Amino acid sequence: TKVQARLSSALTSDSPSTLVTAMLDRAHRGPGMTATLPIGTKFLGRAEYRFNTQRIEITFNKLQLPGPGQGASYEINAIVIEPNGQAGLVATVVKRDERAKANVGEAAVDVVDGLLGDSPGSRAAGRFTDDKRDDARDLRTGNTILALPINKKIQIQFVREL
Repeated sequence: TKVQARLSSALTSDSPSTLVTAMLDRAHRGPGMTATLPIGTKFLGRAEYRFNTQRIEITFNKLQLPGPGQGASYEINAIVIEPNGQAGLVATVVKRDERAKANVGEAAVDVVDGLLGDSPGSRAAGRFTDDKRDDARDLRTGNTILALPINKKIQIQFVREL
């Protein structure tokens, strides 16, 4: 069964342990379902941030029906998929200002490395520049944020039927 919902809050890799919530903005009754999921049904789960593919994979493990106080809740097994069926969503990639500094630092290290070449002391300088290059690369990678906006429409696929 697939249902359409909207993210109830923005997601960002800056807060990786944040609970993911999504909500139905229209009632849904899928094939084989004996009941209708009403408007306001909440899905609760977690996100996994995949920096290498710039995707956010969301898994929902709880469904909560609307009602007085808190409605009935059910354990579920569901994932967010793209319209083409691929798991997860393409994230918005945000770079912080330090990325530019990392690129400049890495370029400076390359210049020093190139100037020293095979001259005496270049082996020590090479180790230094390799360390600085790794530091610059780490700084650049550490300043990449994956995000999804609030109210983003998502498609939820139940792995195990209700």
